[in-house]
Formats: sequence, C-alpha cells, structure tokens
Amino acid sequence: DRSTLLTHLADCESQVQKAGPKKQAARKKPGMGRIPYRIAPLSPTPENTPPPIAQKIRSSKLPAWALFWANSHRTLHDIANALSAEHNKEITPEQVTTYFEAHEQLGYARLIAPEDRITKTRLIKDLKALGLQNGMDVMVHSALSKVGYIAGGPSTLIDALLSVIGKRGTLMMPSFNHRSARVYNPAVTPTTNGALPDAFWRRPDVVRSLQPTHALAATGPKAEALLHNHLQTGLWTAESPLARFIHGGGYILSVGVDHNSSTAYHVAEISVPCGCIDPFGTTDRVVMPDGTVQKVQGLAFRNSTCPVPPGKLNETLNRRKLQQKGKVGNAPTTLVKALDLWKVRRQHLKNACPTCPIKPRYETK
Repeated sequence: DRSTLLTHLADCESQVQKAGPKKQAARKKPGMGRIPYRIAPLSPTPENTPPPIAQKIRSSKLPAWALFWANSHRTLHDIANALSAEHNKEITPEQVTTYFEAHEQLGYARLIAPEDRITKTRLIKDLKALGLQNGMDVMVHSALSKVGYIAGGPSTLIDALLSVIGKRGTLMMPSFNHRSARVYNPAVTPTTNGALPDAFWRRPDVVRSLQPTHALAATGPKAEALLHNHLQTGLWTAESPLARFIHGGGYILSVGVDHNSSTAYHVAEISVPCGCIDPFGTTDRVVMPDGTVQKVQGLAFRNSTCPVPPGKLNETLNRRKLQQKGKVGNAPTTLVKALDLWKVRRQHLKNACPTCPIKPRYETK
C-alpha cells in the first residue's frame, strides 16, 4: 500500500533526524545563509565538465552526492553541518561554498539569498487575494518555475493551497503521462505535468486515478468520489471525474499558465459533441490494483489542431470578467469557475464542430 509505505518512510526519516549527530560546522562565513536549489536531476561527471569547473569541484574534496543535500530549504551552513555529520569530520564553509558555486557556474544549481525566496506566508496571502476560499474545490495547472524560488520547494505551495481551501476543500491536479509510460502504474509512474503535480501525487494522503494516459490526483473530502471509476467512465465524458468537478462547482487555478494548459475544456468539446475525440478509441495498458497488467480502452485524440484555438478562452473570460487575475509569487495567475470555462468553450465550438473534418487518431499499444 503506497500510502502506508510513504508514511513509514517519513517516520524513518524523522527517527534518523532525532538520532543523528548534532555536530555543528565550526566556522561561519558570509554568504552561508544562501539556499542552493538543484535545477538538474543528476550530478555532473568530471569528463563532461569544463576543466576549470571540474578542478573547482575537485578542490572542494566533496563527493558527487553532496549535491543532493540541497533540498530547496537547507542553507549552505545547514549542508556543511549535515556533511560534517555524514563524514564524521568537519566540512568547512569554504568547501561547501566552493562546491555549490561551481555547480551554479555549471548550471546544476542556483544559490538564492534568503530574502529572495517565496515563503508560504506570501503564497497564502497571494492565493487569498485571488479569491481562493475555505471549502473550495480547486484544480491547479501550473508552471512552478514562474512562481520564483519557493522556500521548501513545491511542497510549500501545496501546503499553502491546502491551508487556504481548508479541510472542507478538495485539491486536484493533472497527473498525466501522455503515453510516456508503456504501462501506467498509479503507484510509480511519474507525471509529465511538471514539478508541482509530480510532488502532489506522491503525498501519502493523495488519491490517484486509474486512467492510462490522463490520470488525475486529488486530496480532500471529495477526492475518492471525484476520481471513482475513471477507467470505466472514460476521459472527459459526461460521467468522468472532470465532468463531476465542473458541474459540482469546482474552480480552475492557473499558476503561470493560461487556458491553453487547462483540461476541463475537453469535457466541453465532447459535450458539443465534437467528432475529434474518442475516449475509448485506443488500447493501453495499466497495472490494476491486484498487480496484474491489463489491456484497457483509452483516449484517441484528434489528428490535427482544433480550428478554434483554446487560447481564445483567455480573451473571452477576461472580457466577460468571469475570472480573477493576480499573482502567486511572481507567476501571473487566474481563478475561474470551471463551469464558466465549460460554457464558454461550448459557445466557441457550437458552429465549428458540426462541419469540422478532424477525426481521432487511432493507435494501439
């Protein structure tokens, strides 16, 4: 059980932190309050690193894996302490500074001053200013990099969202893989929707739906009911999770993106109906709850670009004053009732879909 495993691992981490050595780095140095943010998934290898930078990394005498002490909220001083405990000897501020400045020069990290970080307090204030309220059901689309450097990383924004909507609200995010997975496993398949959704579905209290290419993830009192039978109801149909969300009064929060990135408008397209989307037109594979791999019916999406661009939603919703505009951190953000977006998309398509020649692209796996 994924939730049980994650809870157990979190408990193990807590025990290690309590039991670990308390040794402190002996000396402080100006600039040690900076926080390194990793912006590459791996550490560099010497043979692929320009010689002057490789020499700088070697001179720090720190191993390649020291880079992974950077978790977006540890300062350089914190990392010096952690490395001192790990190696049971003093790791100096100079070593850590040299090491991370070299990685910043290489493009594997960024060193951020504490005052330049986006805090949870600021995120909560920004979300409330947009109109987010206690008890709301919210689906979030995001480009996390546009928010700025968040203290604590994506989890801080997730915590801020949950804090604002409270225990009565339900938070949902896309958890798609867009067929990057030959076999979709809801317990392990990463999402291709970005850092925020990928951090979100991994949380112990989050439910993830069983849909091979366009799964959803949610937490809150309505999560189970919203995501129920996603495989059977199909993608974007009138009985689908997104349709339940739309007609149940949910809101769409677009952080750093516009409605070209929204998904709810596809529910409107099928309801027109359009002839270019077949929710059950292809064969995909999923790992079922009992561990078996089964072939299932999945999405066949249009074989060409829609002649009515979804970006038109942005202009119409703004003109009709149907969405709130503001910022979350540094990211331009909008909040709109999902039903309003659904209605506008239907209006845009009512004359286009009946004569549109575009058809689904049928594929099998």
